[in-house]
Amino acid sequence: MRILLTNNTLSARAGSEMYVYDVACQLKRLGHQPVAYSPDLGEVAELLRVAGVPVVSRLIELDFRPDVIHGHHHVETMTALACRDRVVREANVPVEQVQMLLNFADMDRFLPRKPLPDKPARDCS
Repeated sequence: MRILLTNNTLSARAGSEMYVYDVACQLKRLGHQPVAYSPDLGEVAELLRVAGVPVVSRLIELDFRPDVIHGHHHVETMTALACRDRVVREANVPVEQVQMLLNFADMDRFLPRKPLPDKPARDCS
């Protein structure tokens, strides 16, 4: 499967940057074709390249249409979603076959809290 991972930066070793690195490396080990996209490249982009994961700073550099787009951060994800529209338009893929999965959460782990009271209480201690 061809998977495009987006992030606002791949410059320094930080949270979402290292998440993209870990996911991309694991996808590659599983036999997929991950590519990382960010307009801001640096140390993490180089780590990805050394690991054999292609990195692009412009989506025009992609040499394939992704089967899956895993997006972080609004601007970069919306930019990548333009690929989705292009797949529908140019490859004649029925729009019903193109799925978008929004953020996930483990609803067994993250339970809704109790409703807030109508009137806030004061803690005067």
